[in-house]
Amino acid sequence: PSSVSSMIGALVLRKAMTPGLRGAREAGVDPVSLLGREVSMVYGRTQSLFSSLIALPSLFAGSATLVLLLGWSSLFGIAWILLTIRIGFTLQNYAKQAEARMSAAATERLGILGNIIGAIRAIKYF
Repeated sequence: PSSVSSMIGALVLRKAMTPGLRGAREAGVDPVSLLGREVSMVYGRTQSLFSSLIALPSLFAGSATLVLLLGWSSLFGIAWILLTIRIGFTLQNYAKQAEARMSAAATERLGILGNIIGAIRAIKYF
């Protein structure tokens, strides 16, 4: 986790010094708020990398123990576990894509609602 924090900190510092973000800072916009998507993407990738590095030795040790205790018939169980893990990852990807589509639709709805409220305020002043 500390290496992830340092990677994210380095990304924030590097991005904060780019000319576009310097202009945003001068305009009164917090440059760190513009980095949310990139920071969460880096954090998600490093988190999944560390999770897989921790899980692989455990998976191999457990598989070897099953083969030693139950014999070669346990390979069916191992194959079933691997298939289940793959299905879980596939469903997780579908859920991420659906969440991204829902977020984009919500952002669009909020933009429309902002325009409507602005029009109501304009009408109210007349």
